[in-house]
Amino acid sequence: MRDVAVVVPTWNGERFLGECLASLAAQTQPHRTIVVDNGSVDGSVALVRERFPAVELVLLAENQGFAGGVNRGIEAALAGGAELVALLNNDAVADERWLEHLVVTAAEHPDVGIVTAKLLAFDRQHLDSTGDCYGGWGLPWPRGRGELDRGQYEDAVELFATSRARNDRSTSSY
Repeated sequence: MRDVAVVVPTWNGERFLGECLASLAAQTQPHRTIVVDNGSVDGSVALVRERFPAVELVLLAENQGFAGGVNRGIEAALAGGAELVALLNNDAVADERWLEHLVVTAAEHPDVGIVTAKLLAFDRQHLDSTGDCYGGWGLPWPRGRGELDRGQYEDAVELFATSRARNDRSTSSY
């Protein structure tokens, strides 16, 4: 079995973090969760320590932004032996089989360096993104954004890039 880690960057995200980490604790895929705190002052660190003691904490003295935070988390994951690293925003809630599906997809396509999930809007009915496509004007756009989720886009296809959710809250499906 491959060593898998999930990195969750946060900065003053206490109001969302509990639900996010609870969804990771319920995953069917064994993994380590690493929260990278970007110098929060809102109680995020205390929440992790009190409610999720198994979660690894990487504490940064100041906010290094999304990229700086996830890079520190990826470094910690790789130093701990992770073969696969998933990223999840602190305001996202993952379907219980989210990570399992990502790991299976990565194993089925060993020539691919990154896989993405279907991201639903917080209403869990509309798509936020299923990855980015690339248009003739040279601009990427999120495939499926705003569409009602009817089970479309569940096949493994090659895309231009993964994408981050645009909504304040999103759910990650497979």
